[in-house]
Parts: sequence; structure tokens; C-alpha cells
Amino acid sequence: RHRYLAIKSGAILRSTLVAAIYDHALKLTPETRAKWTAGSIQNLVAVDTEKIFGVTEEGHLVWGCLLSMVIVMIFLLFIMGPSTIVGMIILFLNVPLAKKIITRMMKIRKKRVSAADTRIEIIKNMLQGIKITKLNNYESKYQERIEHVRKTEMKFLHKELVVYAKTNVIVVFSPALAAAGTFATYVLVSENNILTVSKSFTVLLLFGALRFPINSTGRLLGRLAQALESSRRLSLFFSCKTRLNDNIIEREETNICSDNEHECSHLKNILSIENATFYVGSTISPSSNPNESSSSLESVHQDGF
Repeated sequence: RHRYLAIKSGAILRSTLVAAIYDHALKLTPETRAKWTAGSIQNLVAVDTEKIFGVTEEGHLVWGCLLSMVIVMIFLLFIMGPSTIVGMIILFLNVPLAKKIITRMMKIRKKRVSAADTRIEIIKNMLQGIKITKLNNYESKYQERIEHVRKTEMKFLHKELVVYAKTNVIVVFSPALAAAGTFATYVLVSENNILTVSKSFTVLLLFGALRFPINSTGRLLGRLAQALESSRRLSLFFSCKTRLNDNIIEREETNICSDNEHECSHLKNILSIENATFYVGSTISPSSNPNESSSSLESVHQDGF
């Protein structure tokens, strides 16, 4: 059930982010729109939201894996005594190394995503101007540009996967090294410490039980590194200035008197517009009736700006 709830919450979060990205993209100012191309926004929707969903899917492993490791370590202390501390030290020494590898993976992914944005933007421009592309025989030029960017993207992807494989190697071999260190310390500390078959298999079984939480932690760290980079890109996008932040429209409802102008002394500020942007497409037809003018003005307010 906890996995079902995790997947459900991740799907809700992903759909909410996708809707928020599209809504924010429609409100970007022209200056901001020039910085965020359609390819970048498409990557935010298709890739970055999926990375965040992946972390949400396995986020419960943060406490589950930690609890499993603590329980196994307690059993090892009861069986092997203080010699287990050597194995713990070996396991914890892998944490700084894994952190360094993850930091490098984040830097490589940032470059790969930038190349992917460029590739998607080139494809979008080609499809939008497909008539000009076919008329002037630009297919070969577009193909060369796309293949060049794709090769750059694949190069960074290969580096990212190599770094991710190093993380998995460390995660897989760390329990075996910890078990070997524990056995060696147990035998060398005292002559009375005899490594029997029952103790050996029990300890190997317990260190084998550490394999799943450690593997899950390594996979979660890799996804977390990618999700952090995606969160950084999403935060930069949502912090961009939008068009609606500059437009201030104020209206006050007042009574309009057409028969006697002296009775309308309280009339003021029927419509106040500040820093608004108007678009061509709607006109106001002159009318002698103030009520008709008011309705025409409201239609322009709804359709024109």
C-alpha cells in the first residue's frame, strides 16, 4: 500500500507541475520568452517532471533503508561483537565517494540537458517552417545540425551513464568488502575467536540482507541527484517574470445619470487603467447611450486585453 500511495502522490505532483508549466509559459513576457525556447519548456514537461516523479515513487526508501540497516547492524554486533565496527566503517567510507560521484553526475547532466534543449529547438524550427525547408531543400542542412547536436548529447549521456555505473559498482561491492573486513578483524583480534560455519553463514546472510537497502539507497541517490537538477531548472522557470504581473486594471462600480448632470457629482474613476497592454482586434462603436457604451467597453475588456 505504501508503494501505491507513493506512486499516486508522484502522479499528482507530476500532473500539477505539467499544468503549472503550461500555465506559466502562456504568461511569460517577450524578454523572458526569448530566453526560454519551446525546446526548453518541452524538456521541463517531458523530462524534469518525470525525474521528480521517480524520486517520489521511491522516496519512502529513505527511512525504510535506514531502518533496515540499523536492525542488521544490531544483529551483527550481537554475533561478531566489536569487530562489526570495522565493517560499518568500510560502509560509511563509501558515502563521501558516492557523494563526489553524484556531484559529477549532476554537472554532466546539466550539459546534456542543454544539448537536448538545443536539439528540440532545431527540430521545432524545422517543423514550423516545413514549407520553406522543402522549397529550399534545407533537409540536409537541418539533418547535419541535428546529428551534430545529437552526437554531443549522446557523448554527455555516455559519461553520465558511466558515472552512474560507478555508483552501482560501489554499492554492490561495499557489503562484500565490509564482510571481509569484519571476518579478518574478528580472527586477528584474539586467538579465542574461532570463525565457525554457523557464524560465517549467519554473518554472510546478514551482510547480504544489507545489499537491498544499500542498492536502493544508491539508486535513490542517483535519482535524487537528477531530481535536484530538475528542481533547479523548474525553480528558474517559475521565477521568471510574467506578463500579468505588470498589468494593473482597476474598475469601480458607480451610478451613471444621463438625465441630470448635477446629480452625478459623486461620479469618478469609472475605469482606471495603468501599465496595460492593448491588442488590435476590437473597436468601440460610438453610442449616445451610456449604458451601451459601458457594455461595449466591457466587451473590449474581455476580448481586447
